[in-house]
Amino acid sequence: MKDANKYILKLILETEVFVYLVPVPLVTYFVVIGIGDDWEKIKILLMGVGIALIPPIIIGYAWRYLRFKPLLERLFADNQDNDPIELKRTLLNYPLIEIKIVLIRWVLGGGIAHAVFMFAPNLSLREVIIIPLGVLFVIPLSMASFYFLTEKIIAEAIDSSKYKGITLKDGSFKVLDFSKRSYITILSLVFQLVGIFSFLLYYSQNGEIKLSNLSLHIIFLVLFNLICAFYTVYSTSSSTKSRIMGLYNTISQMSEGKIKTTISFTTKDEFGLIAININKLSSELSRTIRVMKELFEGLLLQSEILLKNSSKLSVETQSQSASIEQISASLHDMDSSIQSIANTSKDSWKQSQQAGVTLKKLETEIFDTVKIANASSQKANETLDHTNKGKGIVKETIQKMDDIQDSTKKVSDIIQIINDIADQVNLLSLNASIESARAGEHGRGFAVVAGEVSKLAEKTLENSKEISKFSTLVGKKVNDGKKFTAQTSMVFEEIFSKMSETTNLVKQILEKAAIQKSISNEVDSIFQISLKMSKDISVATGEQSNTNAELLQGVNSISVNTENIVQLSTGLATLSQELKEKAEMLKKDISFFEFS
Repeated sequence: MKDANKYILKLILETEVFVYLVPVPLVTYFVVIGIGDDWEKIKILLMGVGIALIPPIIIGYAWRYLRFKPLLERLFADNQDNDPIELKRTLLNYPLIEIKIVLIRWVLGGGIAHAVFMFAPNLSLREVIIIPLGVLFVIPLSMASFYFLTEKIIAEAIDSSKYKGITLKDGSFKVLDFSKRSYITILSLVFQLVGIFSFLLYYSQNGEIKLSNLSLHIIFLVLFNLICAFYTVYSTSSSTKSRIMGLYNTISQMSEGKIKTTISFTTKDEFGLIAININKLSSELSRTIRVMKELFEGLLLQSEILLKNSSKLSVETQSQSASIEQISASLHDMDSSIQSIANTSKDSWKQSQQAGVTLKKLETEIFDTVKIANASSQKANETLDHTNKGKGIVKETIQKMDDIQDSTKKVSDIIQIINDIADQVNLLSLNASIESARAGEHGRGFAVVAGEVSKLAEKTLENSKEISKFSTLVGKKVNDGKKFTAQTSMVFEEIFSKMSETTNLVKQILEKAAIQKSISNEVDSIFQISLKMSKDISVATGEQSNTNAELLQGVNSISVNTENIVQLSTGLATLSQELKEKAEMLKKDISFFEFS
């Protein structure tokens, strides 16, 4: 992959340039000084150095392509099969492997150079040990430089990948802090300088090394060591600077509200620990602010609902208050109506009692009417009997009419009187018939009619006696009165028929009066029930009036409570509006933060 090749080439370039520009020339220069002016041995040394360069380079290339490149390819791969935490832990531990390879390469290269140099003739002890000592002096600083360079390049690779924000648990890796790094760098540099200068001073004082210009050589050696130290410090400081800038940028973005920003965790030092804790803080802040935002959004929504409901409650409570006032007014009106009904019920009950008394009187009158009707019936029967007797007398009169022909005129007059009486009887009978039809309500009128009929019957009897006396007087003077007597007989037949009808009518009146009495009894029974119901209505109306008074008192209490609720709901609406405004302000403040 392109990114993997980029960083592996960068690692090879920076580390190999460092090795072959500083440590290798330094060791070569040191060995050349230690050998002295023997050019044959120097040629063999340079040939050995040239041969010794090849195997370490091959080992370095091979190891990085076989071990380091697959890690970089996994780092920049698009698949999701990688365990990001394990991959990052492996990459962060890789510099430790790199310094082991550096040690192997130096030992191998130094061993090859030393083996070649051993073919030189007449080697002294100083010349035999000078190459191993030179390699030994530069190994610590080379290992430190390789570690810092490799760590810097791995940090750059991680920082450009998608795994830069992934952190390891604090305590799950060993931290190489700044003080340890400083100690390692200083001790490595001091060890290298002290070793080289001690070796040169020792053998120069013994006379084994003859240096025409020792100061110049020391300057060159110091210069090489300073370059080596500078490169080591540069590799560390550049990495530190990039991490400090990353920390600065992250904190700057967080100060602008971008809580979602995370610090790249790329090294196992204080910056790595800071990255872990700041990322943890960012995550917790992000979670807390997200929860707060959700809470404020929910609070805003609930405050809007509360405001809406409180406003609705206020309106409905005011409407309810108006309805309760209407109910109260209606109850007042109903109470007045109930009082009026109660008073009317009492008056109705009293009037019903009076009507009961009147009904008793009516019943008594009906009873008297029945008695009178019975008497009238008896009188009618007697009248009918007398009519029959008169009819018999008329027949006898007809038989004796031959003897009273002389009195025909008077008999005719008397008969005319009888006819007049018969007409009056007919008229009275007609009136009796009409009154009998109305007997249901005016039964007493029939008594009057019956009395008149009785009088007419008596008068008819008297006239009949007078006719009888006159007939005795006129005797034989009324011969032609026979004809009129026959007519009188016919009239008596009609009277008898009418009297029979009258008797029947009186019987019907009697029957109707009996029915009327029965109906009156039923009416009285029903009236007693109605009277009791009227009394019950009066009592119930009184109780309803008391209940309505209690209900009116309860409605008045509800009205007072409703007024209190209206005031409370109005206050609640005001508080809801303030709560909504506060929630909107908090939401606006929270919206300053951006979080993942």
